[in-house]
Amino acid sequence: MTSDVSIDELRRHVEHLYNCRVYWRKAEMVQEKFKEKSVWNGIVQSLELEGPPSASFCHAWSSQVEGQRQATGSSRFFIIRRLRKPAMPFVRPSSLNT
Repeated sequence: MTSDVSIDELRRHVEHLYNCRVYWRKAEMVQEKFKEKSVWNGIVQSLELEGPPSASFCHAWSSQVEGQRQATGSSRFFIIRRLRKPAMPFVRPSSLNT
């Protein structure tokens, strides 16, 4: 289940975690199923990161902690970074070739 956390609050969490500026790009409705049964559904936000060298984009969402009343503000935040591609392809050192 998704929580009612604003995009601005989610963005602030990402900015604090990665110490960078964050820009909202889009939102997508996601439904996760296991054995044809819905186990999670919610809105995943796509955010652009400005500053960190390792990632330029992330997907983030929040979910209310089970057993907690929504009024307590108990939300758990999930953030998945999309890492940048390396500038150079990986090359195996010649000493490892057999």
